[in-house]
Amino acid sequence: WAMIMAYECDNCSKMLPSNNKYRIHANDARLLATLPPYASSAYNVDPKWAIGNQHFDKTTSRLFEMLMLTHGSGELCAKILYEFLGHEYADKTMAYFSFCKETKNKAQSYPKQDGDLLTRYPPGPDTIRDHYDRAARSPHVPWKLSDYHRHAREIQKVVAKKTFAQDHTFEAVKNYGGSTGAKALWDICNENSEIMSAVLVPSTKTRDFAHAAECVVRRKGFSPKAAYSDTFPAMDKFWEELLGDQVKGRLGLFHWLQRITKTLRKNHFQFGVAMRDLLDCAYLYNQNDLGKLLRALKEGQRDPSMGGHQTKARIPAIENCKKTAKYLSDLDELSIDSIYREVPPKPGSSHGLLSVWISLRVESRLEQWHNSVAHFANCGMRSSLADSLNMAGTARYNLAIRHNLRLAAQKIEERIVSWNRGER
Repeated sequence: WAMIMAYECDNCSKMLPSNNKYRIHANDARLLATLPPYASSAYNVDPKWAIGNQHFDKTTSRLFEMLMLTHGSGELCAKILYEFLGHEYADKTMAYFSFCKETKNKAQSYPKQDGDLLTRYPPGPDTIRDHYDRAARSPHVPWKLSDYHRHAREIQKVVAKKTFAQDHTFEAVKNYGGSTGAKALWDICNENSEIMSAVLVPSTKTRDFAHAAECVVRRKGFSPKAAYSDTFPAMDKFWEELLGDQVKGRLGLFHWLQRITKTLRKNHFQFGVAMRDLLDCAYLYNQNDLGKLLRALKEGQRDPSMGGHQTKARIPAIENCKKTAKYLSDLDELSIDSIYREVPPKPGSSHGLLSVWISLRVESRLEQWHNSVAHFANCGMRSSLADSLNMAGTARYNLAIRHNLRLAAQKIEERIVSWNRGER
């Protein structure tokens, strides 16, 4: 639908030999990226996707960007493209023959199934994966910074103000094909569960992620009050040397409880009793909120029903957790504002009394991110493509968290309802 022109630069051609001309096609990504939007929009292709002689229009490329991050499947994208072109061809064929019938014009012969050999066909799965990877690293965008580097800087600007948690995950390493030499992915998040860093490491030893941890600590504005880890106090000396005495090291409560609950039989008739007793050992009630809760129960604004089943844990797990329980305490050195964020009740809530307290012990939310990062890419992908998908997924994960926090901080009347973004 477009006639592509070739432009020549007179000034550049003068500096070249007489037989050579400096030419550039009108749909070249380098030219499209320098044009103003009103001019480049005449060619309905995103400049970073103007690769080789196979260009996808903006609707298709944006669809591929969403599907590749969600599924990481070039096969799915290729199938959708083939199906779309097939339906488009069928629609045009139906329109042509119906027009000929209506105007009583003689139509050409109806196309036979498997009658002609197509010499030009849409790109396959490998080509689509190559295009996505090259588009993610292309500098041919208005801001001259590729999506890959933009996502990296998005992650690098995240800092911790109150707490942070660090851990290792192994599932994400399976997405990298070839010999990367990595055995785990080390990651660290702040009190909002935003990912501050995620790097592949050859082992879970401290020396393998020490450089990445030091880079995070040196960021401007990095000033946490507590650090949570599932192996504390195993690396106490390392973090104390890196952060100083002002940051308190703590054992992650999520992993401490999980080591006990994994030994319990959930179908035992005393499972609920055991879990309730375990939580009583690990938590203290906020007396102010407890009084509000009792009042709401008396007024019938809350459902008092409870359920569950629990059983006794194995003796070794209990004994090991007893030795590390002393590293769980927070309130002896940290204020409640440092480990919890209060969300006041909404005006339309049924009780209108109880606040929601969000824990800043984020090791459990870091574990949830481990499940997400394992699905950003597919098993055995090339390292560059897996990196591009992981960068994009992590940056969008952080952006979604900040968007939700911004909305939660606003008053109800200040919120703007946007149906396009699915906000309610």
